[in-house]
Amino acid sequence: GREATHPERGRDLLMRLAEDVKDLGQIEMQPVLDGRNMVMVLAPNKTVGTVGAAAQSA
Repeated sequence: GREATHPERGRDLLMRLAEDVKDLGQIEMQPVLDGRNMVMVLAPNKTVGTVGAAAQSA
């Protein structure tokens, strides 16, 4: 459909998602087109798990 002709809109959406969750994780791989799919890899921050565990135990 039309999404295939406007990959910049998908890239903008993924970058907005990464910005929204930047306190939880960071981009490990920038958005790239893989055939018809656009893929981006996010990785959690090292402190996210320890902060969450400390908050639950308190």
